[in-house]
Amino acid sequence: MISKLTPPTPIQLMLCALIFLSLLGGAQAQTPTPTPTPLSEEQQELNRQLALETAKQGIADAKAKRAASEKAEREAQFPNPSTSPLAGTTTINDGAVIETQMMAYVSMARAANKIVPNTRTTSRPAR
Repeated sequence: MISKLTPPTPIQLMLCALIFLSLLGGAQAQTPTPTPTPLSEEQQELNRQLALETAKQGIADAKAKRAASEKAEREAQFPNPSTSPLAGTTTINDGAVIETQMMAYVSMARAANKIVPNTRTTSRPAR
């Protein structure tokens, strides 16, 4: 005779799962945790110094990255200047009329300034 099977209730399922998990957990052997040995004061100080140096290096790296990004940002905003030395040549051509006239005027003004004071003191009116 075959009897009809009824589906398990949620409580039965939870009990089966609990029994199964307890069997699995009990089968494993617990490994003993090693007891940490206390560090000497010197080792503790060295660990502190190491942590401090690591932090300083991290800060320096962050500053360097920030400076590089700011430099790249500035270079992107402003074009690179390009300079070249002057050729150092002077050419005189027919188009340079005003410069030659200015030089002639200055030379005549100097000569006139030297002549005029001498003519006033040495010349006598004609009669």
